[in-house]
Amino acid sequence: MRTHEIMKVFREDDLNIKLGTMMFEKYHSSQAELIRQTMRQMGKLLLELRHRKRHIKTLEEAVQLANFDIVVLAVKKLCSSCLSKTSTPQFGIPSLVLKLGHSLRKCANIERCIALRNGKSHINKIMESFSSLMDIEWNIGSNALNTLYQRQPNCTQLLPITSDLIKLNEYSKSGIENNLREIHKTMQQTLSTWTSSVTLARDRCPR
Repeated sequence: MRTHEIMKVFREDDLNIKLGTMMFEKYHSSQAELIRQTMRQMGKLLLELRHRKRHIKTLEEAVQLANFDIVVLAVKKLCSSCLSKTSTPQFGIPSLVLKLGHSLRKCANIERCIALRNGKSHINKIMESFSSLMDIEWNIGSNALNTLYQRQPNCTQLLPITSDLIKLNEYSKSGIENNLREIHKTMQQTLSTWTSSVTLARDRCPR
């Protein structure tokens, strides 16, 4: 996808702007990069939807019940859906699946709020149904989580080399010996001071 096309989409789409505005009101400038990335991701999704169905021009049209299956296919495309060796659905970019799903739910909620404020109960019901459909049939979300889970054991764990362990052991042993010498020295000094005090006190006592 061309960068300027994505920029144009996420800056001009009304619902995407409302999504960014809602996030800004929540996070302010402290999460400016997160807001920009979220809007850009939704812009890429909208471009993919337009490529698949020319009648989908806006995100508002995307979050309609009739377009749910197309949205799922578009997300699969963007997130590199494939099958594992065991024929299990997985994704090349599983985190993006979760982010897009979260943003789609936010978009539906924004539309619900607008409908409620304007007294458009039928639109509210449509958006409520879309959210319910997301909860029930957004199976790619669980597939994305499984992909992330399966990748965890494959993370390389760096173990310390033998020479480092030897140095650490020698350093620890040396530190312990030094501490023991200091303790012994301190105890001797304390004992010597106490003995001197007792001797001095005894000498001062009348006989």
